[in-house]
Amino acid sequence: MNALIIDNGSSRIGRIKTLLVNFNTEVVRYDHVSLMNALNTDLIILSGGHDFPAVGNDDIYHKEIEIIKKVNKPIVGICLGFELIAYVYEGKLERLIERREGEATIEIVASDPVLIGLNNITVYESHRWVLTEATSPITSLARSTSGIEIIKHNTKPIYGFQFHPEHPKDINGRRAFLNVISTLSR
Repeated sequence: MNALIIDNGSSRIGRIKTLLVNFNTEVVRYDHVSLMNALNTDLIILSGGHDFPAVGNDDIYHKEIEIIKKVNKPIVGICLGFELIAYVYEGKLERLIERREGEATIEIVASDPVLIGLNNITVYESHRWVLTEATSPITSLARSTSGIEIIKHNTKPIYGFQFHPEHPKDINGRRAFLNVISTLSR
């Protein structure tokens, strides 16, 4: 199977690749990706990034926005990728006064096969934006005290993680991420 990682400026692309051990992985920068790249792969990962927020930057992320809207392939968003998915589906994103960095406990708030065996888990966060409200067709699966942490699309194979499952300290988040990858690649 093939995976496409869209690099939004993440410093952890290599770690994401190590989580996709069973995939032939291609990495393409957000400003070089095309709809054709997305259509010719089995799994799309939207990485985190720190240069530009999803909100108000449609011109920068127009290619990823088009992919999220038009491609019916498995898509998984991490941090900024999560925010892009939420933004496309008109979720309520808010900028934090201070960056959220470090471990956080998240509570599973909805049943989903990819979360079986996970209840309240500790994950690693590093972000300035939070999703405070998910709107249909997005469902909230988990949340922390600062906002929604895991989302899924109701009809398309799309999931998002606000936290960083690729971070070395994030064992529980990694497990949830790998559950999603396993489910989506069947």
